[in-house]
Amino acid sequence: MRVQDETVLLAHAIVRVELGDAFAYRLSYSDLLIYENGRRRVRGRTVPYELRSRLSAAWARTWRWAAGLPKGQTGEMRRLLELRIGDARDALDRFEAAWNRRLEGRRMATLHVLSMGDLPLLLRTLTPARWELLERLREAGPLSIYELAKRLRRDYKNVHTDVTALARIGLIERAADGRISVPWDVVRAEF
Repeated sequence: MRVQDETVLLAHAIVRVELGDAFAYRLSYSDLLIYENGRRRVRGRTVPYELRSRLSAAWARTWRWAAGLPKGQTGEMRRLLELRIGDARDALDRFEAAWNRRLEGRRMATLHVLSMGDLPLLLRTLTPARWELLERLREAGPLSIYELAKRLRRDYKNVHTDVTALARIGLIERAADGRISVPWDVVRAEF
């Protein structure tokens, strides 16, 4: 079971933050930088690593280097998804807080968050057509992309593009049989 499952969509990459029930963790910046259960992999090279306080500062320095970014630039059924505007530092602060609560032995509800770097990125990513696609798919249940395109009366290629973009950030899931579905009962926005 995951305690925290968060995706941060930045203009240039996706940051994922996951914390499991038994202190299993994974922090990833695309495939360039991954911290996972006592190991750090940067550009394919893996070394031991110990989580420490103020993780967000160390993370920011390392992923900026791994991505080659300038210093000032920043990157079972799930019931509730929280949609937020914020950067990777906010996600890492929530990760650190969740880690500390687990160390203290406190039980926690699972947190699923999708953060967008800024409002323009959110509006580009979640267009009215994509919201309609999500609503229709949620109502209908698992469908093929072809069947979804027919129900939406939209071009298959455009629906496929939208599904790919929404699956990439976790708003849609693909089953082994190729059908897609919306795993969320509620998407709550906090700005």
